[in-house]
Order: sequence, then C-alpha cells, then structure tokens
Amino acid sequence: MGRHSEPGQPIGRDSNIKEFEFDELFVCEPARLFVILGDILQWPEKGEPRMLLRKEPTRVQVSFSDATRATITFNRGDEPGTATLSVHHDLCTDGNQVRSWKTYWRNHMRALKKRVEL
Repeated sequence: MGRHSEPGQPIGRDSNIKEFEFDELFVCEPARLFVILGDILQWPEKGEPRMLLRKEPTRVQVSFSDATRATITFNRGDEPGTATLSVHHDLCTDGNQVRSWKTYWRNHMRALKKRVEL
C-alpha cells in the first residue's frame, strides 16, 4: 500500500497554498449577521466578492477576484444575545496576500461591529 500524507498537509500543486482563520465575537444575534453577510451587495467592493454558497442561517462562502475564497460560519455566542463569526480564508498564494486579507478582515469586522452593536 502507498503512503498517504498527513491530513491537512497540502501536497503537490497545493503545497504552497496559504490560509488563515479567526473568530470574532459580536453583541447581536447570529441571524442579524447572516442577513448582512448573506447579501453580497452589502460587502465592501475591495476584492470584488462573489457569493459561492449561502446556507441559511449558518454559513456563506465567497470568492474574490484574486481567486481566494472565504467561508464564514455563524454561531451563537456563549452569552445570550451574542454571536461568534468564524472566518476561514484560503487559497492565498503568499504571505503578502495573507497580510493584505487580514487587514481587509480587520477593517470589515470593525465596520460590521459598528453597524450591529448600536
């Protein structure tokens, strides 16, 4: 039998792909976040986001003009009236692209918090 690579370790043409993930806590219900992020017209124009998947009310996946993609999962927070947004951004080609997207997400999360945490 052949040997298999460790799970989660990219191989072959995927060996240089970079990804990152983070969780962000919001003081609102997850459904409120889903209504906003489930509507591609409410996203920042940077990266020209395009909706790939919209699974109400738990997940959306978007692709960007640089061929990266992000999966956003909506969960209830530990405290009543809170939500945890989990973002997994993948298909980045190098560290510079990762840094650029981390800045994008930091700004996007800041704007989203101002919008929902009135």
